[in-house]
Amino acid sequence: MNSTIRIEPCRAFYFILALSILLTAMAVAANQAPFVSNVVVKQIDIDHVLIRYDVAEADGDRVKISLRVSDDGGKTFNVQASKLEGDVGQGISSGTGKEIVWTIDDDNPLHKLGENYVIGVVADDLAG
Repeated sequence: MNSTIRIEPCRAFYFILALSILLTAMAVAANQAPFVSNVVVKQIDIDHVLIRYDVAEADGDRVKISLRVSDDGGKTFNVQASKLEGDVGQGISSGTGKEIVWTIDDDNPLHKLGENYVIGVVADDLAG
């Protein structure tokens, strides 16, 4: 006696669809977002700002680090920060004591003074 199970084409389609949705949801749920902490900002001379931070990525993924800069206490982040060196951009690994040096002369040539500057360090593991 031969025992085989025949799945109708319509049921097979819904089974495969449900399985793919479940696997996708499990993959997204398993990923943990990176976490930035201990951000310290210090102006080291008239043209340079030093940003120190720690970043943790529990999944071991390398992250993309970028800066957001505000001159109005964090209401908007419209100040450009393009001349950056150090632990910034793609491929940054988790760790402590990361450093970025921002040369502000190109982005803010008049060195607009103020006490309302806020700098945010953003980490993205580009997963989901």
